[in-house]
Amino acid sequence: MKVVALVSGGKDSCFTIMEVTRFGHEVVALANLLPMEEGVDDLDSWMYQTVGHQVVAALGQCMGLPLYRRCIQGTSKDQGLVYQHNACESDEVEDLSCLLAYCKDRIPGLQAVCSGAIASDYQRTRVENVCARLGLVSLAPLWHQPQSTLLRRMIDGGVEAVLVKVAAAGLSVAQDLGAPLAEMEEKLHALRRKFGCNVCGEGGEYETLTLDCPAFTRGRIVLDAWEARVSSADSLAPVAVLHPTAFHVEPKGDAGAAGAACAAAPVVLVPASWRPVGAPATDPVAAAAARDAVHLARDVSLAVRCTGGYLALTVHATPPPQGGPAADAATLHACLAAAGAALEARCPGGWSAALYVHLFVPAMASFAAANAVYGAHLPVVAPPARATVQPRGAGLLVEVLARAGATAAPAPRTLHVQSISPWAPSCIGPYAQAVAHAGLVRFAGQIGLDPGSMGVVRGGLRAQAARCLASCVAVGVAQATRLHAALLCATVFLAEGAGGQG
Repeated sequence: MKVVALVSGGKDSCFTIMEVTRFGHEVVALANLLPMEEGVDDLDSWMYQTVGHQVVAALGQCMGLPLYRRCIQGTSKDQGLVYQHNACESDEVEDLSCLLAYCKDRIPGLQAVCSGAIASDYQRTRVENVCARLGLVSLAPLWHQPQSTLLRRMIDGGVEAVLVKVAAAGLSVAQDLGAPLAEMEEKLHALRRKFGCNVCGEGGEYETLTLDCPAFTRGRIVLDAWEARVSSADSLAPVAVLHPTAFHVEPKGDAGAAGAACAAAPVVLVPASWRPVGAPATDPVAAAAARDAVHLARDVSLAVRCTGGYLALTVHATPPPQGGPAADAATLHACLAAAGAALEARCPGGWSAALYVHLFVPAMASFAAANAVYGAHLPVVAPPARATVQPRGAGLLVEVLARAGATAAPAPRTLHVQSISPWAPSCIGPYAQAVAHAGLVRFAGQIGLDPGSMGVVRGGLRAQAARCLASCVAVGVAQATRLHAALLCATVFLAEGAGGQG
């Protein structure tokens, strides 16, 4: 895919570029958000690293890529874990939305955005929110990677970075600000053991500026001069940033050619007044299904059962004889509309009360069309987990498990990771990887997908089964449960031709 890389200048965003390239994607541009005022180093932002922003323009020169930049006009208005963009026009996340919309408008064929998120759900969900609105894929190759291993991989991989902010117990302005990351590894591990610090700085312990890495094919950054700006002189945990006062790009390889390439990399500042034109178009598949479903509503059967604080719905319909994705999509629309009406009548919040959906489709060839229709009905925020199966001769069947009452507590804990990463497969559709409620974790269906590439693993049935279990283990850890110790029930579906593989 053609990718625009979100960069702060730090080790994480630069290593992310190396990783997405390793996975076969093409990084075609860089994107960065910076403070309105040049003299401001560390913006009070929940989303963006801005220390060293004066040097970020050099990243495009070092990589030979255009850099798109926008000044941050908003603030952290919505600080909840789940971002509600409709109510937060002045939030700093909307600056990211404008920046990426501008990139998509100017870069033909742009398909994806990569970011260096490692452990922050706050940042990841906001990037995913923006990508979903713009029709872009979110790539987060560092997501949930073990930080000790990740730091070692960065250093071994040739990321040369220096600390440009210190803000943790045990870090010193005099000794550690401006220190090379490779020389800090041992000390960072010592601080982790003593104070519980994050060795990759995910808790804000420190920030970095990359001076060189394999992605810098045209040149490397040389800091000629800098000064320390101390905002807190606390004796235990001082806070200070490195303010660069002079730097230059040192060309690599043939000095003349590299220097010309560095100079040619454009920096585009997105106008403060620029806004995308027009609202996102309605998915044509979902729109056609809604139109055709009018004639199918009478053929939908609905069964409702309430037990133990839960509501179980079973909705069934047979697609028209001509079959095909369009017919299946229209039939699914009719089924989901019936299920939604039943939920609205019995559960506060309608679909938001749903915990799990079993979706049985006549043919997997209709999967993409079914997803488009499904997404038009189900909530974007905290959707239920889902399993999709193609049984033999069952028509189209939807089973929904929902909370029956408003007092059903505690509230569900939804794990909905839409970014592609090596952690576990992202959601191919608007559903959650897992939903935890009342002591039980309900997992979405898994197939043998390699998480990083989202392709089916090679090696047949055994390899696919192992990959499915590994993905479930990763999801379980994220939901604070251990699969090997807590598994109560698992359903395994096999393709007809899999019987001969043992």
